[in-house]
Amino acid sequence: MKAATIGTVSASSRGTATAAAAANTDSAWADISTSTPIAATAFILNVQGGSASFTATYNLDIGIWDGSAYVEIVSNALISTDQWSGHSGVALQIPVSIPKGSRIGARQRSNHASAWLDVSITLINNERQSMRAGKTITLGAVTATSRGTIIDPGAVAHTKGAWVDLDTSTAATMQGFFILIGNGGASKTSQAYNLLDIGIWDGSAYAVILADWQTAVDADAELYLPNYSPLIEFPIPKGSRIGARNQSSITTATVRAFDLVLLGVC
Repeated sequence: MKAATIGTVSASSRGTATAAAAANTDSAWADISTSTPIAATAFILNVQGGSASFTATYNLDIGIWDGSAYVEIVSNALISTDQWSGHSGVALQIPVSIPKGSRIGARQRSNHASAWLDVSITLINNERQSMRAGKTITLGAVTATSRGTIIDPGAVAHTKGAWVDLDTSTAATMQGFFILIGNGGASKTSQAYNLLDIGIWDGSAYAVILADWQTAVDADAELYLPNYSPLIEFPIPKGSRIGARNQSSITTATVRAFDLVLLGVC
């Protein structure tokens, strides 16, 4: 097994900064590496918030250069940062291969014009890796607002809300998925505990495939935590309708809801 990290900047002890752009507009690509040092069977995407003076959400892309342009291998991953710390702390191990010598880049769009992210990637070469994937797909991203799909449990505490579609027909067969959670576009001024379900449509109703994923927020933070999951290995056929629902301990509209993206591994 081998590993190598790209994108870190020793002079600042940070990752590579993505460019800022106008609100809800793709930034320019920032090179994470112009030539990756090893062949990778998987990579760990490590993201931290670059700016600490405001709360922001992002759709993050990772691309590999094809000789003339970047081709996305991760599209519109949901990242949220907290105005109190500026950090998102996302670390996703994605089992998609990257050839040695590849040029890798990152770009983002954000709901805040001055926002940026610090990005690094740890390349892993593990011949015994159990899952190997060719690409990722994204379910639930809302690029117009640089967010995910809002999952609102409604005004009754401790009761599951209505199902919300994340994708009515998945573009590819998925081997598994990551959960990515945002702050719903509103400051969280109270403590709340939430339970999230993920479901697949069975022809007449949603059948739960992941029940009661816990996430919570307190009055001194802006983010539901955990705001991401490990890779959940659950096969989902191409063309599936995927949805989510949520329940909360609180009925305050700005606190009980969050936004959600699933990053599928195919």
